[in-house]
Amino acid sequence: MNKKLGKDHKNHAVQSVNIDGRCTANHQISTDAFNKHITTMPDTINKNINANYSVNKTSVNNQNKLSYL
Repeated sequence: MNKKLGKDHKNHAVQSVNIDGRCTANHQISTDAFNKHITTMPDTINKNINANYSVNKTSVNNQNKLSYL
């Protein structure tokens, strides 16, 4: 029925992945790399937020300083 309706779903399995410039077909290596990426994402986001907050705070503080001629 799905094939007649144009909903023919084929299995498109990933054959290999590129991890840090190296191609691998080893499922355990790719799974470990994916898990590492997902579990370090919150720390990466927090670091970026803190870095942006510091830059923006410094920028605002510099704009609020009065200069006397």
